Amino acid sequence: KNKKVHKQALKSFQEFLKQQQFYLNQLTYSPIIGAKEGNIEYLCFISRDYQKQEFAIDQIVDEAFLTLKGVS
Repeated sequence: KNKKVHKQALKSFQEFLKQQQFYLNQLTYSPIIGAKEGNIEYLCFISRDYQKQEFAIDQIVDEAFLTLKGVS
């Protein structure tokens, strides 16, 4: 998958959470990639309580691809 797909999937997930009255309060990527295909996985903190977001999905995906796959 490419960065665009990851960004869209995470933004869609965030929107789904809002519809369910949940908030994506923190997001990062796992430092460990999948063994077979080298998938990038993301870790998040979800809550019913809103907290000011101090992350940008685009930036986190870009950083994950650069750090884990060497793709800028």
